[in-house]
Amino acid sequence: MTELLDARGLTVSFDDRAVAQDIDLQLAAGECLALVGESGSGKSVTARALVGLAGPRATVTAERLQVSGEDVSRYGERQWRRIRGSRIGFVLQDALTALDPLRTVGAEVDEPLRLHTRLGRTARDAEVERLLTECGIPDPERRKNQYAHELSGGLRQRALIASALAAGPALLIADEPTTALDVTVQQQILDLLAKLKRDGHGLVLISHDLAVVAEIADRIAVLDRGRIVEQGPALDVLSRPRHEMTRELLAAIPGNRNAKPRQVHRQGPAVLSVRGVSHRYRERSGQYRQALARVGFELARGETLGVVGESGSGKSTLAKVILGLLRPDSGDVLLDAEPWSSIGERDRRRRRREVQFVPQNPLGALDPRYRVGSVLSESLAAIGVPRSDRLQRIAALLAEVGLPPELAVRRPSELSGGQRQRVCIARALATDPRILVCDEPVSALDVRTQATVLDLLADLRDHRGLALVFISHDLAVVREISDRVIVMKDGHIVESGPVDDVFDHPEHPYAKELVAATPRIPAVETR
Repeated sequence: MTELLDARGLTVSFDDRAVAQDIDLQLAAGECLALVGESGSGKSVTARALVGLAGPRATVTAERLQVSGEDVSRYGERQWRRIRGSRIGFVLQDALTALDPLRTVGAEVDEPLRLHTRLGRTARDAEVERLLTECGIPDPERRKNQYAHELSGGLRQRALIASALAAGPALLIADEPTTALDVTVQQQILDLLAKLKRDGHGLVLISHDLAVVAEIADRIAVLDRGRIVEQGPALDVLSRPRHEMTRELLAAIPGNRNAKPRQVHRQGPAVLSVRGVSHRYRERSGQYRQALARVGFELARGETLGVVGESGSGKSTLAKVILGLLRPDSGDVLLDAEPWSSIGERDRRRRRREVQFVPQNPLGALDPRYRVGSVLSESLAAIGVPRSDRLQRIAALLAEVGLPPELAVRRPSELSGGQRQRVCIARALATDPRILVCDEPVSALDVRTQATVLDLLADLRDHRGLALVFISHDLAVVREISDRVIVMKDGHIVESGPVDDVFDHPEHPYAKELVAATPRIPAVETR
């Protein structure tokens, strides 16, 4: 079996501080090796070092670093460019930022063909369409002329994979390729990666989602603080973990961990009523797309409503309508039985503090120039808190979300992913809201950090009596925190009810499809 990757003693340092140390990895053709670990464990920096993209400040050393039998340990940028794309393909986590917003999808896939092959324009154009088709993108003649923002998350990820495969690399490195994708699209991407493996490609998969890893990996390497602490066949690592870090990662998975028992939290009348809300968007072609179609539900104080569905099902549009950022074409949203969506912005502004938002990407949602204290101070100022009282309130908010007061002087770039998400939650809490709309708040976090944020949201709901609208593609996460759930498809609510009833006994075909597509890991042996 052809060895595509052989790394021994790989070490990556920044300013003499090793962030990945003594990494040993081997990969054969037709095999998938998964790198797992919590945030900061060294997964992504290891992956980038394998393609010569560790960065100008990085020092990369290795006893041996070979790609398809060729020594690349002393390669400079020009040499890396020669093999990057032709021998090694690299798939980044966020396809929307990885794809050039000023170029069509077809131009993105064409670039490696132009750089690494001798095909003419006509032949390259045909090859682009073939690659898009192979990666499961329908109507490639139309899609190749679209831009990244015009595609769904799943189609963007497929286009990125098509670009990585264009010049025929035998080795593919994928860094969190399914993060933030709904479970049906995630399963499609996993099926595509599995097909590539069967076709003889070698795959290095970086993921914090152990259930995804269980679907496709042949072997798993667990990283902790820059070192591999456990490595072996996937089934052995997942079902018979030897190292404490592996056991902690498995124990933190929703459904595996000892979360607090969920109780019915509904307290009194509805604080949020969504009544027959519809909304449609006009597309570039001039046609209209129905984003919401007569959506309705109620939410009480202390209750959590989970919202699930595929990309484009209307989840984010629903969030914008609830937040008062988008006026529905028909229907109403009420707060405490009083008009909300139908009133003017001047009247709505008085009550904006009551409905707050927790975003999916905290790094993009926080101003990189502001320190944490300034971020929270801005929210406090917006509700009229005197400057003299803000320092005390900032310290109290940080304490409530489990952060030390000294973090107030740090900027977002100096925080971990979990810390940044907690800052976003603290910012939302600063106005003393009654409703939190959480849009994929834990999708990009490793399982241990994810567990702490879920516990935090549950505690805040219970102690403050918050009503939560929790949007997520992860059914296990939704099941853990939600009292009720709605399943959305093409702007419609196709199923709703108590979360256990919907997930254990789904009735609508699409709800059944969602439940069936949810990745699962093998049972962990107890000792």
